[in-house]
This record gives sequence, C-alpha cells and structure tokens, in this order.
Amino acid sequence: MKQMLLIFSLCCSIAPVFGQNWTGAIDSDWNNPSNWSTAPSNGDDIVIDPANYTGAMAQPIISSNSNFTPAEMLVQNGAHLTISATLNTTDRVEVIGNGTMITLTNSGAFSLIGGGNNARLIFVDDSHGVVLKSLYSKK
Repeated sequence: MKQMLLIFSLCCSIAPVFGQNWTGAIDSDWNNPSNWSTAPSNGDDIVIDPANYTGAMAQPIISSNSNFTPAEMLVQNGAHLTISATLNTTDRVEVIGNGTMITLTNSGAFSLIGGGNNARLIFVDDSHGVVLKSLYSKK
C-alpha cells in the first residue's frame, strides 16, 4: 500500500502545469525576461492572466519577433495580448473569459505551427461570441 501511495505521489508531482506566467512586472515588453515568473524558452507552456500581474501590471505587447516559441498558450480573465510582430506557437491556444483578447496590429503575425497533441487548435470560450476581423481583403 505504501508503495502505491509513493508511486501515486510521484505521478502527481510531475504532472505538467503551466509554469511560465506573464507578470508584466517591469513593462509591456514580451521579450523582457523580467516580465515573466520564469523566463520562457522554446516549447514552454505559458499563461497570460491578470491574476498573476505584479509591479507595473502591464499587458503584454510583442513589438519585435518573439525570442521563444511557446507550446500551449492560455490567455484568460480579461488579459489583452497585442501582437505587432511575429509569434509562433507549436500546440494550442486558449482564449477564455469576457474581455480577453489577442489583437494583431500593423504587420503582426500569429501562427500555430503544429507538432503537439492538439496542434493548430484555437479554443475560444466567450459567451458573447467571437469576432474575427480583417482590415484587408484579397480581390
């Protein structure tokens, strides 16, 4: 019985969690490692949630290409992510809660490049609907 409890405890302690939280502690610069609980690197899962904001409590802005490629990305609880450069992700993106937004401005580009279990999946949970809008159209 003790061995089973030990194995169960070990399995629970190594379960994957979103560990890289945006804090916005210094400014809105996505590439500033001081704005993260732990600076993310390629393949990390990240969370953007105002509940984790500290210091300057700035919303993230990607104004130069992201210097890392996250796997899963969770944007929730009224967070705003502005992309004015390029952001690639390799798995899924979840946008959850009223007022939560991912905005592409100027020449911003957002790509889901696949590879994970839920590759190229965008999940939006908002009781008010979803708006996808383009400023340009191809004729």
